[in-house]
Amino acid sequence: MTTTKLSDIKIASKIAQKFLNSSEVSIKQVGQGSNNKNFLAKLKEREIVIKLSFAHKEYKAFQDYIKEKWCIEKSLEKGVPGPMVLDLGRSQGRAYMIETFVPGINGKKLKNKLHAYLELGRYTKLIHSTKVSGFGENLTNPKRGIFTGSWKKYVDYNIKSLTNNDKLIKLKVLTKDQSKEVRKIFESITKTKYRFGLNHGDISIWNTLVEKSGKVNLLDWGSAEVHIIPHYDFIHVLRCQMEQGKPSSKEFSEFIKGYGISQKKFELLKPELIKLMLLISFDKLRWAIDRNPIKTKEFSKRAKRMLKLNLN
Repeated sequence: MTTTKLSDIKIASKIAQKFLNSSEVSIKQVGQGSNNKNFLAKLKEREIVIKLSFAHKEYKAFQDYIKEKWCIEKSLEKGVPGPMVLDLGRSQGRAYMIETFVPGINGKKLKNKLHAYLELGRYTKLIHSTKVSGFGENLTNPKRGIFTGSWKKYVDYNIKSLTNNDKLIKLKVLTKDQSKEVRKIFESITKTKYRFGLNHGDISIWNTLVEKSGKVNLLDWGSAEVHIIPHYDFIHVLRCQMEQGKPSSKEFSEFIKGYGISQKKFELLKPELIKLMLLISFDKLRWAIDRNPIKTKEFSKRAKRMLKLNLN
């Protein structure tokens, strides 16, 4: 006996029908990320969004959805607008999460994005005030906000990887002499005392939906993790500016203004951000080499840019 493999849209449709308790549900795909497809389901005047994992990422996606749900609930408590999570589970070998539908346009389509970036800065500050412990992206105890990971182990791993037989040398990301300089930079990081907190991980204008009233909603918590605050979220926004030219200088100024940091204070913080960008880029590249080789070329280019930025 053979079983018929359902298409993604049919799986999403069955999930929507069960949740809405009706077979009269219309559904369409509205987006796709690296781990899931997004579907909009509608029943009369009610609309919901279903995030459906890819089959080969079902286990990790379900763990990420648990984390996303926790992050969304905590951020809403802090006053950060966004969709609410209605349900999560597994169906047909897929993980799924159901969210409320938020009407509005994607922030990247705004002609004037200054207000949106001001709000993103304000939201980032609120997110960083969430009580958490640990380090990294894996939430193991939602009740207590505990993430399993060690900052010390993270940095030590990247220092110990800087050997004469380093894969990054073979990839021509850096030379042996540059490796010694990078080691000094990473060792200096171990001597700095940082504050750790919850970071959204992907603070971006394209992760917003803006309502007609001007209300800015923050989306997509899949990259959230406990890391250095405010550095980690700042690094993401700064890297987007460096690599894509977005946000503009004015928009970035509005972002840090919303966070509550002056331009002068940010400039004092920037050298530390540059060092951490190097550490993060090297760690991401090592992850790609071991776990996702297709990303190696992209992450190698980023690591080289960060190296040049630090050694100039």
